[in-house]
Amino acid sequence: MSAPSSSVTNTGPHEATVTLLNKGGSGDSTSQHESSVSSSSLPVKVLVSASFIIGFLLSLAVTEFAKTGSYPRQSIAARYDYGLNPYEGLTGCDESFIMNAEVNNLPGFKISPECKYQLAGYMEHGAGIDFVGGMAGASDYLKTLEIRGDGLDVVVIGVDDTALSNLDFFRNHSYGGDEYSEAVWNEWIYKKGGKSHPKLLELYNQITDAKVGVIFLSWRPESQRDVTAENLISEGYNRGWEDLILRSSEENALTNGEFKSQRRAELMVKGYRILFTVGDQWSDFSGPAKSRFFKVPNPMYYRY
Repeated sequence: MSAPSSSVTNTGPHEATVTLLNKGGSGDSTSQHESSVSSSSLPVKVLVSASFIIGFLLSLAVTEFAKTGSYPRQSIAARYDYGLNPYEGLTGCDESFIMNAEVNNLPGFKISPECKYQLAGYMEHGAGIDFVGGMAGASDYLKTLEIRGDGLDVVVIGVDDTALSNLDFFRNHSYGGDEYSEAVWNEWIYKKGGKSHPKLLELYNQITDAKVGVIFLSWRPESQRDVTAENLISEGYNRGWEDLILRSSEENALTNGEFKSQRRAELMVKGYRILFTVGDQWSDFSGPAKSRFFKVPNPMYYRY
């Protein structure tokens, strides 16, 4: 028996008729064949229909979640798209909150429970990963530099949440969710509870091994010099440093950016070459006295 052949009759640009010809069979066999094809395609049709319905329902659900703000991973940008206030009443939290908090785009934002838990997760895990990446970049960059060996090559490093982590403090204060109290913060400083990050301590040792000076530059007041130095030494920064620069009473009116930029400028006037700066605030790197910098994560607070 020869195999069935097919002929195609074109009736227009968008239409074709396919006729099955069974040369050796009767009309009954053709009917049976068509019945078999129809039966076998039924499960496929059901599956396609079910997939379409499920996809449609999921689309409706995601849309509704975005409108109501109840989706736990909803982005701030999505709330703009729906014409909503991106911050007011927000009950969800995602990576965009971390970024916007770090660059101070969220003034007066009250952290929701979901954001608190996600911030806690980031501070306990994600921030550490980001910190390691930044320090790896600083370490690799240091290896490319030509060190003159005259004692004037230095690296500037911040103290709070850079050389010394205050994660234990934030654990006890809702990861930045509690209202700031200067008295509570100063009490923490005098407890000397700051902890060194292993990767920054490794970088500090690499810097000193390269015969490069370390200058700690901090927004802390001069009155906290002794307690700050003791905390740094106890946490492993015990191989000496070129200087520990703190804020004088005459500099209280300055912003963090103004203070640190002026102090870096003074160092350069003295002949120091700042190879790079490590800090947790964007303002740590602002002003005319700039150098290569490495930013470590800190969505807990922002200093201008």
